[in-house]
Amino acid sequence: MNIDKVTLLDKTLTLCNVYGNNLETVVYTQGVGISARLRIEKLGYPSNAKQYALSTYSDLVVNRIKDESHAWKNDGRAGLIWLDDLYEITKNLNHVQPIIDQADAFVDKNNPILDTNIQVEDQFFVSAVLGRAYKYTSKDIYLDFMISHILDSPLQREDGIYIHSKIAEYPWGRGNGFAIYGAVEALKYIPDNHVRKEEVIQKHIKHINSLKKLQTENGAWRQVIDNDESKFIYKKAARINCRPVTPNAIYLYRSLNFGPVNDIYRYFYSPRNGAVSLTAVCNKDYPTKTHFYGSHGIICDSKDCEILITCANQDILNSGSRTKA
Repeated sequence: MNIDKVTLLDKTLTLCNVYGNNLETVVYTQGVGISARLRIEKLGYPSNAKQYALSTYSDLVVNRIKDESHAWKNDGRAGLIWLDDLYEITKNLNHVQPIIDQADAFVDKNNPILDTNIQVEDQFFVSAVLGRAYKYTSKDIYLDFMISHILDSPLQREDGIYIHSKIAEYPWGRGNGFAIYGAVEALKYIPDNHVRKEEVIQKHIKHINSLKKLQTENGAWRQVIDNDESKFIYKKAARINCRPVTPNAIYLYRSLNFGPVNDIYRYFYSPRNGAVSLTAVCNKDYPTKTHFYGSHGIICDSKDCEILITCANQDILNSGSRTKA
């Protein structure tokens, strides 16, 4: 796929002026913008992300975690993973301790925090938090919990598609995006020699192959993914569409030898088949300050800004010619 890297970088820096400047609510949809800005700054481009992130971190550890964390749900716990990106700049392990603390909450058998009905979105939240906790501690308790959460999930149907939960058995479009991202996050952190890594890979392949069959002519998926009468709700279904072009998936696609997975990601990378074409994004103008065009001219809201700005990674952006800081 041909990408105008300079244009992509310009669009990314434009979005960094709008997103990632606010953590009014500790939630992953706001944290992802901070991550993107930090990744841009790590590459040497101006974003002033480090200063903002350090200030926000200080407020978290002094006030907000103590005052607010008792009310956090799992999407809030995943709202801290930008601290991993802050560490990549500062190399201060104190900055990732809140992630580890939230991982401890997940694995606490005496006070379980996961919904007993199992929510598909938790596959991402668990992998994002516990994978990073394992990265910094090498403690198997985090790795084992994360892997078991994926492999023991009762939500994947025989045909490979995920339902929303045990009591909501419809196959939610965006929920299948969460399942993809959860697997991708997990595969990034599971050691290559782990006895169960191949099981995770094969489950992921089965899921991706099932999604290929349900992708519609316009490149998107439906809100109820296997119902031809269901509407295209792009800001939801785009969560599936963006997963294969996030940094972690690109890392898998380009850097790891996953055999059949490479062919799968190549399918989603294709501008013809893939529902997110970075080229299409680059060739559109932003209609408002709070929206941008995704592929095929689809407008995505601020929650889906990650489709573009989380592509702030070495592989795509480092060859851009825009002046660095």
